[in-house]
Amino acid sequence: MENTRDWLSRLLEMIPVKGTLDYRCFLGAPWRIDFPACELGEISYHVILGGSAVLEDPEGGPTRKLTAGDILLFPHGSAHALRDGSDAAPAPARQRPTLNVVFHENDGTGDRLDMMCGRFILSAAHDRLIQSYLPRRVILHAPENSAASAYCSSIARPVAKKSG
Repeated sequence: MENTRDWLSRLLEMIPVKGTLDYRCFLGAPWRIDFPACELGEISYHVILGGSAVLEDPEGGPTRKLTAGDILLFPHGSAHALRDGSDAAPAPARQRPTLNVVFHENDGTGDRLDMMCGRFILSAAHDRLIQSYLPRRVILHAPENSAASAYCSSIARPVAKKSG
């Protein structure tokens, strides 16, 4: 039987990876989050569960819109910013630590974002290998009307209160 998997899948099977979930973001527009560069051996990630975000590249690359089901990775640990699509000044945000994750929230009244943010942690040797083969950022878009985008939209949707 022939192995038909791609080279990236094979590469990732050989690399021991640990992961952390750092933030769960519940934000209403207007909002903005600036992420500093990661430490050596860290790959930051963001998963858009509901709503949308605009990725700004501090190195002057084009902005990119991310929607529910999209996953964003920074294999080189690059600094970056995510924001809502408006040009309005961001509403003040607060962090609410819990036992397992920090909730990043604001009182913005515009379009809502639900996002998970974390890091994958690799050894220094494996980090150099990943940086040699992967670009500065990787965006995995969930196809429109896919199970991933439908699932993300359904878990991000607020539960309706019963009347009566």
